[in-house]
Parts: sequence; structure tokens; C-alpha cells
Amino acid sequence: MKTLEVIEGDSVTFSSQSEIPEHGVILWKCGPESSTTPVVTIVIKRSYTEYERFRGRLQLDNKTGSLTITNTRITDSDLYTLQIITSKREGIEIKYRVIIYARLPIPVIKSQCPSSERSTDSKCVLVCSLMNSLSTSGGSVSG
Repeated sequence: MKTLEVIEGDSVTFSSQSEIPEHGVILWKCGPESSTTPVVTIVIKRSYTEYERFRGRLQLDNKTGSLTITNTRITDSDLYTLQIITSKREGIEIKYRVIIYARLPIPVIKSQCPSSERSTDSKCVLVCSLMNSLSTSGGSVSG
């Protein structure tokens, strides 16, 4: 099983590692190994069905069956399984574990130094704050 790590809002592509069989079915599933929840079902290269959870965010390579999820969400973190079933009832299964990380806010770093005295003995404090209003203070710096 391959693990893919992606930042929320980016795209993730699952490779089918082959071409869609001439007379076969490709089924992408999402969820636990016992899940029967399909993401995309492709029948004989001609048609596919996109399921509501991913509506408007899937791109499918009609030649290979590789699947891309665009504009990923934290809720897209899951196990994805590709099943390729040929007309001879042979099957291939490929699994991907996907972890979507939240996009971190850009920190703002400011120094707070006494303005009245700028001697070598004065202490400055560095303050790092984030857009979500959390803040932490750094150590004192001489200077």
C-alpha cells in the first residue's frame, strides 16, 4: 500500500499502473477495506459515474483509469482501493492511503524592543502570532 500526503486544497493523483482493459470494469472505492462505497465506476472505457462526495472534483484518465481528486478536503483522508476486473474474471487491486493536512496560516513575527533605550543591555522579545489568533512568545534577545 502506498501512502500519499497532500496539503488541503491541492490535488492528489492515484495511478492505475496499467491501461483500462478492453472489456472490463474499473472501480475506485473509498473507505475501510470492507467498504462498498464507490468513488468512480468505469465500465468498458465509455462511461463512468461520479459519486456525490466528490462531485465536480474528479478527473479521470480515460485511457489508464488513473484518478485525480482536485481541491482536496480534510475529509478526503482515507483508504482508496482500485479494482480492475477483466472479462476473464481476473482481478487486480491497488491500495492507497491518503492523508490530507490542513494548510497552516502564515505566521507574523514582530520584535518588541523598548524604544526609549537602545543600549546593549536592553532586551527585545520576539512574538510569533498566527491568523487564528493563537500566539506564542519567543525568548528574549539582547541587542
